[in-house]
Amino acid sequence: MISNKKIDNALSIFGLTHYESEVYKSLIVDGVTTAKNISNICGIPYGKTYEVLYSLSKKGFIEILPTKPMKYKVNNPEYVIQLVMENARKRLEDSAEVVMSYLIKPYKKTKKQFDKKNNFWILNGRLAINKKIEKMFDKASKSINILTTENGVERLHFYKDILERAKDNNVKVRIYTNTNQFGPARNPYVMISIDNKELLFFEPIPDDKNISSGRDFGILMLNSTTTSFFDNLFLSCQNLFKKEAN
Repeated sequence: MISNKKIDNALSIFGLTHYESEVYKSLIVDGVTTAKNISNICGIPYGKTYEVLYSLSKKGFIEILPTKPMKYKVNNPEYVIQLVMENARKRLEDSAEVVMSYLIKPYKKTKKQFDKKNNFWILNGRLAINKKIEKMFDKASKSINILTTENGVERLHFYKDILERAKDNNVKVRIYTNTNQFGPARNPYVMISIDNKELLFFEPIPDDKNISSGRDFGILMLNSTTTSFFDNLFLSCQNLFKKEAN
């Protein structure tokens, strides 16, 4: 008898029960034999052996020979593996078709409702906010508006390459500081919008030049109405922002 835990685990993944695995391994050694001989070798009740052998034949692991007494012949493991994989692939394809047919439509409907409801996202930590800023800059196709502090301008040097690439792609990039008008202590907040679609509003904690360390707290708004309002206010009030860093 072949005794190996890895083989037993593999055969179970192929869909064999414990008894089926024992019988199949026995036939691998014997090649062709009778149910009575298998029952004696594997220690399986004689009546149960026929049930196990019939199941193995249906799964393609063995063949039943029309002899008297009836004998059972093991199939080549390479053939069995190919058969199991083809059957598994067919079951997966059929299941995928059922899922697509019955679930994709209600999912799209739910997703649409979910997206409408979830227009606000909370972001914590400077690194998380930096990653979001980078993604926003990278996907901007029309405009990038930035209202930031003096130290915030220094932090923007981290995005120099991606902002220059955006300009090369005809994205209008506007950067203003609120430092001169409001003072960094009174108004340390940063607002960034892209394409009149997304608006990121956050407080840098602390408002320093460090690009990687900070307890920044922000809100991302995926709402064109809110973003357009900010952009219009941003553009109409340019005279309030004394220093342009563009």
